[in-house]
Amino acid sequence: MLQRFILPAAILLAFVCELRAQEWGTLTGQFIYDGTPPAPPVPKKFDIPGEKGEAIEFIDESLLVDAKGGLANVVIYVQPESGKELAVHPDYEETANAKVVLEIKNCRFQPHVFPMRTTQTLAIKSLDPFGHNPRIDGLANRPFGEIIPVKDSFEQLMPSPERVPAHVGCNIHPFENGYLVVRPDPYVAVSAPDGMFTIANIPTGAHELVIWHEESSYVKEATIGGVKTALRKKPKFYPYTVKAGPNDLGQIKVDPALLTR
Repeated sequence: MLQRFILPAAILLAFVCELRAQEWGTLTGQFIYDGTPPAPPVPKKFDIPGEKGEAIEFIDESLLVDAKGGLANVVIYVQPESGKELAVHPDYEETANAKVVLEIKNCRFQPHVFPMRTTQTLAIKSLDPFGHNPRIDGLANRPFGEIIPVKDSFEQLMPSPERVPAHVGCNIHPFENGYLVVRPDPYVAVSAPDGMFTIANIPTGAHELVIWHEESSYVKEATIGGVKTALRKKPKFYPYTVKAGPNDLGQIKVDPALLTR
């Protein structure tokens, strides 16, 4: 009987030792619109269907660039070059099965591009004084929609990783849209309004970086360190070896011509 417990314990000990021996690196960078920044989007007013006298101001968030060229809402995620699963740093265990909340306020999904893990539970919560009918058009996960009453919410599981971010819309308000980035691990970031991003505690080694923007789908090319670099050569993406400690890509300049569908 004792031997039955020795083998699993030995396997567990080997796994713990391997995890402790694993080194980790943090990836940083800044996405830059490589041209004259476009004018900030002008708010537009929309009447709310079925809500007499109700109107909201809507801003098109499909291309947001700050005055210094920082490109917002670029998705960057890490995937292992070998196609295997990435080891996950213990710091991420606390949120592995957490509930993550995507809010709707003034007919806007907040945030516009929302990352989550397949092990987490998505809660879509309305803060508006009128109803919504959000839908998620996933490819790997079954598309679905749900009526959300006034200031209510609903929960949904997304158990399969999405190859590209899934579009989030509303059947009542057609101008309402966003994107859901569903990944099997936490190694994903969405660039801030100034274009900056950070992905912490990535396992070291040879990986691929996948970069996506809603106006281009996959970003196929960028200038990194002054060198024009292919970010995708089918079926491969940008190869990158993560070293222990800081890994700074610097400015990643994207040609405006690539940010059109």
